[in-house]
Amino acid sequence: MNNTRRVAFSGIIIALTIALMLLGEVIGIGTYASPMLAGLVLLPAGEEYGRKTHFLLYIAVSLLSALVIGDVEETLTFVAIFGVYPILRPSFEKLPRGARLLSKLLYFNAVAILTEWLVMTLFVPAAEETWLLWTILIAGNVAFLLYDVTIPRLMKLYDLRLRKLFAGKR
Repeated sequence: MNNTRRVAFSGIIIALTIALMLLGEVIGIGTYASPMLAGLVLLPAGEEYGRKTHFLLYIAVSLLSALVIGDVEETLTFVAIFGVYPILRPSFEKLPRGARLLSKLLYFNAVAILTEWLVMTLFVPAAEETWLLWTILIAGNVAFLLYDVTIPRLMKLYDLRLRKLFAGKR
C-alpha cells in the first residue's frame, strides 16, 4: 500500500510540476517564476519520502521538461537552479551563517551566469543590452533569496496544514 501511495503521490507531483512549467511558457513568466513554483511543488515529495525520492522526481521533471517545454531558458533555469536547489539546501544549511549566505549567492550567480551564457551562445544570439543582463541578474538574486526564505516556511505550512490531507496516515 505504501508503494502505491508513493507512486500515486509522485505522479501527481510530477504532473503538477510539468503543468506549471507549461503554464509559465504559455503566460510568459517562464524564466524565473515558473521554475521556482515547480521547484516548490517537489518539496512535499521530499518531505514525505526522503531526498532520494525528491531527487528522482527532480530528474523525471527535468527530463520531461527538456522534451515538452519549448523554452530552453526556462528548462535550464529549473534544471540548474530552482529544481535542484531544495535538494542541495540542507548541505548549505550546515555552514555558519555568513558562509551560508555567501555560498548560496555564489552558487546562484555562478549557475545563473553559466545558464545565461549557454542560452545566449548556443540557442539565442545576444540580443539584450549589458545593463539589462545585469538588471536581470540582480532581480534574480532577489528572487533567489526570497525562494530560499520561502522553502522552510512552505515546509512548515505543509507540516501543519496539508500533510494529513495529501500524504494520509503513515
